[in-house]
Amino acid sequence: MPFEPGLRMRHVAIMLIALTAALTGCASSSYNSGIQEKAPGAYFLSIRTATATGACCLSSEESKRAAVAQADQYCGRSGQMAEVTSEDLGPVTADIYFICVDS
Repeated sequence: MPFEPGLRMRHVAIMLIALTAALTGCASSSYNSGIQEKAPGAYFLSIRTATATGACCLSSEESKRAAVAQADQYCGRSGQMAEVTSEDLGPVTADIYFICVDS
């Protein structure tokens, strides 16, 4: 295979682009779907957390704690608390379904 001038620079450029994309994706990795009513009295919330310092994602347990706290706050407006009926935890995400019940 003949040597191509600039091939090494092309590889370096591709690696830099990939690294930049990975770091940018990580730094802006927080996500909150907002509470969505999926059925009368049944709600869904998806959260992906990141650290305040912009370091990459925290664990799914941190995301779950944040989701449950937001659900409790939502239900607390009517003097109730959230009861998680279903959860799906990914590496850094938490998807919860919940209902509001009397505390």
